Amino acid sequence: MGKMIDREEVVELVLSRVKGSGAEYGDVRMLESRTQVLYGEDRRIARIQDSEDSGFGVRVLYQGAWGFASSSVLAAGEVRRVTELAIEIAKASATLVKDPVKLCPEPVHVDSVVTSARVDPFAVPLEEKTRLLLETMERLHKQAG
Repeated sequence: MGKMIDREEVVELVLSRVKGSGAEYGDVRMLESRTQVLYGEDRRIARIQDSEDSGFGVRVLYQGAWGFASSSVLAAGEVRRVTELAIEIAKASATLVKDPVKLCPEPVHVDSVVTSARVDPFAVPLEEKTRLLLETMERLHKQAG
């Protein structure tokens, strides 16, 4: 798999290769997510699953046609492979495009977005979550039908 690299290295690898490909546009988007799922079964907590995921997507515009590829592996070799795949897809799409995409001039944007929630689910104690799930299952079992 190779050594994991940081966000800045991913961005540099992707954008330097896209620039060298002759593409008129390219971007890289990175995602980090954290989830927790509680599973209930027969009035009991069956399992609790916590996970953290990360990945990236490369989008390329070549001669008016889009290419896209993504991966969850943040290793230099994989970043290069995915970038090449996005470029190849854009180039292949360009041979078939009837109405080429044209972008207006725009400066580079660098941004970080955090999805907000009214209540941070990771700030809620696990005991409270399990209690709520158990109460809900109990109420469901009491329903007729």
